[in-house]
Amino acid sequence: PRPPLPTPRSHAILIRTPTPPAPPSSPTTTTTPQTAELARSPSFPKPIIQPPPHPPPLSSPAQLPPPPTPPSP
Repeated sequence: PRPPLPTPRSHAILIRTPTPPAPPSSPTTTTTPQTAELARSPSFPKPIIQPPPHPPPLSSPAQLPPPPTPPSP
């Protein structure tokens, strides 16, 4: 029988590579890691503009009139 191949070593290297980039991308996204992956790919240079949409919703409800309150008996 052949000796066990050094698979654990290659695995450790693979796991070690994706770990470093994760921390730096965390602060950039602050919301979801998906944005970091998209921003990384050169074909998706616009995903970074997606986060902004969050602030607008906050002011939207404020401008809209309050929900119709039921008449108290």
